[in-house]
Amino acid sequence: MIGTAPRILAIPLFTLFCVTSVGCVSVWHFEDLEARVAAVEGDVRFMQERQKEDQDRLTKLHQDMTEAEETLRLSGANLGDDVDRLKKDLARLQSTDEELQFALSKEASEIKAIRRALGERLGISMLDLPEGLVDNPDALVKAAQDAFAGGDDARASELAGIAAAKYPDSLAGARAIMLLGDIAMKAGSYATAAREYQRVYNNFKSVSGAPSNEALLKIGEALEKQANCKKAIEIYQFLIDGDKKSAEAKTAAERLKKLKKSCK
Repeated sequence: MIGTAPRILAIPLFTLFCVTSVGCVSVWHFEDLEARVAAVEGDVRFMQERQKEDQDRLTKLHQDMTEAEETLRLSGANLGDDVDRLKKDLARLQSTDEELQFALSKEASEIKAIRRALGERLGISMLDLPEGLVDNPDALVKAAQDAFAGGDDARASELAGIAAAKYPDSLAGARAIMLLGDIAMKAGSYATAAREYQRVYNNFKSVSGAPSNEALLKIGEALEKQANCKKAIEIYQFLIDGDKKSAEAKTAAERLKKLKKSCK
């Protein structure tokens, strides 16, 4: 009995010691710690997953940047090749253009020589006109007037004829026809001159700015040259009655006064 007593008393003493000792963990305290550990482990797993996702995103971003750099490098190389090719094409085109310009110049010179030869052989004038002149009516008539003033009546006649045919209803055409009349008058072809002046008056008498009065005055002059003074008097009087204040009417009045004294 005496030997077993200490063992029996040992259990309560141990229990009492666990209950009162600070270092002894209670059952409920242990469960609380387990819950906290589980929560911490959950947080760690979440953080590990986030870390992996971030690493995956970084890896993808690095891959994209690498591919972009390679694309830019290749594109830059291709662009350089394109620029070099364009430069070579431009150089070839410039060379071709120079060759064409030289060929055209040579052809133009040969054409001029052929035109001169034909003109000499056929006895006609082959006009050598500046480029674009025919398409500019005022410049065309001006060229004809300059030729006439310079004594080149043949060239003046051809230029004026082109202008009159190409621009028959324009003021430039009217001036061209007047010039044809002046050329005929100078050549002594008074009847032809009168017909040209008559064309101007008939076609442009109602057109503002047209040389209608001048045409009438020159018709009278052409009639005087043909010794047809009576008809000239009628023309001068017609001009005066139509526009007494014009400079041409004043000239016509002076001529009319002289003709009335001399015309029989």
